[in-house]
Amino acid sequence: MVSSDPEINLLSIACSQYKVGSFPLFAANINSSFSQLRDQLKNGENKYFATVQQPAGEEPVYAIVQCMKYLSTADCLACFNDAFTRILNCSAASGAHVILDGCFLS
Repeated sequence: MVSSDPEINLLSIACSQYKVGSFPLFAANINSSFSQLRDQLKNGENKYFATVQQPAGEEPVYAIVQCMKYLSTADCLACFNDAFTRILNCSAASGAHVILDGCFLS
């Protein structure tokens, strides 16, 4: 029997005290950026690490995700998805990071 453990225990979350200027534009850039990160983890040569920068308009997004190297691709994606859900709690903050025991998202 194969066991899955994406290691999604929260270790740390931090949201910047500074807010973005245009939340609708920032939200669109966040969604696009995190979709690109997810695609890189699924389809890339390095399934444990992905970066994206989307300096479109006035609300650029720079994002990085890194999974523990022993996680399967499915567990890395599950950890990323959990971290993504948690980072959305930072709403209009201009920066944020989430550290789970299986991955890091910023």
